[in-house]
Amino acid sequence: MMGMAEDKNGIIWIATANGIFAYDPISRKVFKKFKEFNEMGFCYRVTIDAYNNIWFNCQKGYWCWMQDKQQMLKFGYEMGLPENRLEAGMAKGLQGEIFAGANDALVVFNPSVIMKYKVNAPAIITDVLANH
Repeated sequence: MMGMAEDKNGIIWIATANGIFAYDPISRKVFKKFKEFNEMGFCYRVTIDAYNNIWFNCQKGYWCWMQDKQQMLKFGYEMGLPENRLEAGMAKGLQGEIFAGANDALVVFNPSVIMKYKVNAPAIITDVLANH
């Protein structure tokens, strides 16, 4: 285990070497497992914002599990964000922002902006693969 945080529902979110997991201490069961097809890999730090979203960093970027929307957001290093691996942590600020320490930088996410963001573009399926 690399990091842990408790959300408003009493669920313990655990960052591990193989993704992030949600543990319910009452039932004593892991009920969510996010591995994202090895896209996440090692998850290092985890924190919870005022909207009860789960923020964490992994090998390939910063992530946010929006519990109310049941949606995962990825902010990848390929977007130009500074890397945050073992060097630093993540924390919720007094104004609700999420701070992520990085190599010679500080990344600040504003959850209130992210919660209001909507995409109205239609989804177009261009490829389908079944059975390998």
